[in-house]
Amino acid sequence: MKKKILDKDIRLKIMNALSRREHSEKEIYLKFVNLVNSKDTLLEEILKLKEEGLISNQRYAEAYIRSRFHSGFGPIRIKYELEKKGVIEAIIKTAFQETDLDWDDKLKSEFKKKYESNDMKSSNDNKISKFFLYRGFDLEKISKLIKNN
Repeated sequence: MKKKILDKDIRLKIMNALSRREHSEKEIYLKFVNLVNSKDTLLEEILKLKEEGLISNQRYAEAYIRSRFHSGFGPIRIKYELEKKGVIEAIIKTAFQETDLDWDDKLKSEFKKKYESNDMKSSNDNKISKFFLYRGFDLEKISKLIKNN
């Protein structure tokens, strides 16, 4: 069994996690809730860090969007994942506007990377559509891209 984090060390442990990467408030809470003696103290520390600007769901969402974009995922899936991580819709919307990424271009480049190097005739349109839907791209844009290639 893991040793519980002392109340005086909660802030330090959270800061260590935040120094590695951005986290949402919900992620921090879920990461530490079973490792602390007092959930109230954990919530107080999270609130303090949020007020100090050290935990920011906005910053987290922007970093997450950029990371998933570069991994080849689309906006629909990313939005869903952020909601699961406790980021509210208004923050997600703002984060998408702030990152200002070209999703159409990303879809085209992912399509080229996956299907133009292979013989496209070996893949049917349904299989291609399912792949990009799973990745979180818009069906209308996927269909248009397939039709034009």
